[in-house]
Amino acid sequence: MATVKFWAVIPAAGSGTRLGSDVPKAWFKIEGRTLLEWTLDLFLQSDWIEFVIITTPLNASLPLTLQNHPKIKAIHGGAERCLSVLKALESLDADENDWVLVHDAARPFLSKNDLENLKSQLENNLVGGLLAVPLRDTLKKHDFNTNQIETVPRKDFWQALTPQMFRYGILKNALDAVINTQQLVTDEAEAVEKAGFSPKLVEGNSANIKITYPADIAFARSQLTTLFKKSSSWPRTGWGYDVHAFGEGNGLMIGGVWIPYEKGIIAHSDGDVILHALCDALLGAAGLGDIGVHFPPTDNHFAGVASRFFLEKVLNLILEKGFIPFQMDLTLIAERPKITPHREKIIQTISEICQLNPQQINLKATTTEGLGFEGRQEGIAAAATVLIIPNK
Repeated sequence: MATVKFWAVIPAAGSGTRLGSDVPKAWFKIEGRTLLEWTLDLFLQSDWIEFVIITTPLNASLPLTLQNHPKIKAIHGGAERCLSVLKALESLDADENDWVLVHDAARPFLSKNDLENLKSQLENNLVGGLLAVPLRDTLKKHDFNTNQIETVPRKDFWQALTPQMFRYGILKNALDAVINTQQLVTDEAEAVEKAGFSPKLVEGNSANIKITYPADIAFARSQLTTLFKKSSSWPRTGWGYDVHAFGEGNGLMIGGVWIPYEKGIIAHSDGDVILHALCDALLGAAGLGDIGVHFPPTDNHFAGVASRFFLEKVLNLILEKGFIPFQMDLTLIAERPKITPHREKIIQTISEICQLNPQQINLKATTTEGLGFEGRQEGIAAAATVLIIPNK
C-alpha cells in the first residue's frame, strides 16, 4: 500500500476589499512580511506536509522569500474559493486517499499544537474534518423584515476555522459537484457535507482568527510584532557555498578584488564566488531564501553586474529584518590562483562593504589535494559561515 501523503492548499486569491487594502489581502505587510509569509511558516517547517500549493490573484506574484522554494508551487486562483481550491487539487499528483489541508492565507495565528492535533485526530478517519471552536457568546437571530430578534441556543453551534483536512478524492469530487451544480459554498466542509459526508470537528484555539476587516489589522500587528521581536532577539547563523568554472580571460574577481590570472570565470555576473557564498550565508541566516531568489541568473538586468552590488542589497534586506552582520568566516577552495598576497585587501574590501572591523572577518584558503574539479583546476569554489545579531 502506497504511503499516504499530506498536501497543503493555501487559497490566496482574495482581493482584500473588506480590509480596505490596495494590495491583495495575503500581500498586506506587517513588520516587513506579508500575511502569506507569516501564515506559511508553520507549513514550510512541518516535516510531514509534502508540498504547498498557493493560489494567487492574476496580478500578484509570490513574495521573493517564497519564490523558487522547493516546497511551494503557485498557480492562479479562480473567481470563487471553491474554484481556486479545485484548481489546486487538479495540479497535485495525489492519490485519492492522500490528505489535503486547506488553510486561509490570512490566518497567521495557527499554532503548531492545533496543526499536530488536527493530524492526529483525523489521520485514521475515512473522510476528514476541520478545526473549529464552540460559540462562547449568546447568539441572536435578526429578521430584517419584521425587525424581530430571537435568541438561538448556542450549545450546538461551532465557528469553523482552518485548516480543513479531507481525503483528496472526497474533497475533489465534492468540489466538482458543487461547481457543476452551481451551488454556493463558503468552505470545503460545506461542499463535503453536500456530498453526504459528516466532517469531524476538532476543537482548536480561538486565537486562530482570519484577518478580514481593518480592525483585525491592529490586533494582527500587535501579535506579529511581538512574535517578530521574539524571533529577532537572538543571534542567527548562516552558511553559503558557491562555485564557478574557469573560462577564457585574464583574471578573476575574488572577494571584491581583481586578481590577475591566466583564466577568467564563466558566470552571469562577475562570478565572485566569495561574495556569492557570503550573500547566501547572510540570506540563510535571516531566513530570506538565497541569491538566486533575489537575483535570478535568468534576469538580464544582472548580467555582468559586480557582486558588490548583490552584497549591498543583501545587507539592506537583513537590516530591514532587524539584523546586522557580526562575524564572517570565509574559505576559498582552489588550487590556483593563490590568494595569500591578496588576503588583506580582500578582508579590507569586505569590511568596508559590510561596515565591519577587519577583525570580524576571517579568510582562509584550501586545496582539494588534486581531487575533484578544483584539483583539476577546472574551477573555483567558496564557502561562508556568518553570524548575524539583532540591530538594537
